[in-house]
Amino acid sequence: EPRPVVSAPLVPKMAQKAGAATVVALGFGITAAGFGVLALTKSSWGYAAFVIPFLVAAVGMSMTNGPCSSVSTSAVPAEQVGAASGISNMARYVGASVFTAVAAAVYSGTTTSKLDAGKEVDDALASGFARVALVMAILSALGIPLAIAAKRMRTPRPETIDYAAAAASHSHTLPRLDPVPLVR
Repeated sequence: EPRPVVSAPLVPKMAQKAGAATVVALGFGITAAGFGVLALTKSSWGYAAFVIPFLVAAVGMSMTNGPCSSVSTSAVPAEQVGAASGISNMARYVGASVFTAVAAAVYSGTTTSKLDAGKEVDDALASGFARVALVMAILSALGIPLAIAAKRMRTPRPETIDYAAAAASHSHTLPRLDPVPLVR
């Protein structure tokens, strides 16, 4: 069974107090900071050097998913919640797929060019990883102005239960809470 990041249960309270857009912007900033440190990777780093920056990035990411899902489903009428949730999920999956492809291309291109230039394998691999981390830091930082722009939109503010349900959801698809009459 997947386990949420330790910070995920705190996100609903933070989002209720500060607002979803603020928490999402902060989450993107924290994610960018974690990847920013990883962009300094050198071949001399041991595994332990990666733990804290990866944890920082994970905490930042845990701050973005729940509030984004909550906002997307609370901004529509009850009969459109399923569609809004599906669109939100699709956007997340497509984004993850695109970023994975970008990361693979950057890693491969950087590593290959370093090896072709005569660099040692360890140095080429570290350079590829560092370049990918830099790209991820930049892409994460680009989410900050998007979150700030979303704050200016006039959408209904999700309730605490919306944030909690999104944070607790493994699939980020929120169920309908009101009964749906059966057609006979």
